[in-house]
Amino acid sequence: MTKPCFCLSSLSAVLILAYPASPQVERIWLTHRTNDPSKLVVNWTTKTPGDSKVKFGPTMDYGQEVKAPGNTTLHHVEIPLPKNGEVYYSVSTGDQTSTDSFFKTTRPTFFESPSSPTGRASRTSRR
Repeated sequence: MTKPCFCLSSLSAVLILAYPASPQVERIWLTHRTNDPSKLVVNWTTKTPGDSKVKFGPTMDYGQEVKAPGNTTLHHVEIPLPKNGEVYYSVSTGDQTSTDSFFKTTRPTFFESPSSPTGRASRTSRR
């Protein structure tokens, strides 16, 4: 007589062998390529090479997509940024897809200082 626990373990092993996990995105980081604050570069690495795609938008429904053709494991895709607000995004390469992520954007506000040592109004950045 076979123990039920042994059968479940055997079944699990068969399922794992029959349906291997798909490769995943290994690491994601955000950078700027230029001093232009209206653009951001989404970077990531993958174990297997492929094209680069970023889905992004103000909600988890995204709404926008940027693709970069190629066959690489180090990916760089530049996306436009809103002036203020949250940006939800996900990256993919072939069947390798990241989880949903988000970040917030803010732009500095400038105001005129009423007085300065030179007697002229000065422009000051406030975040």
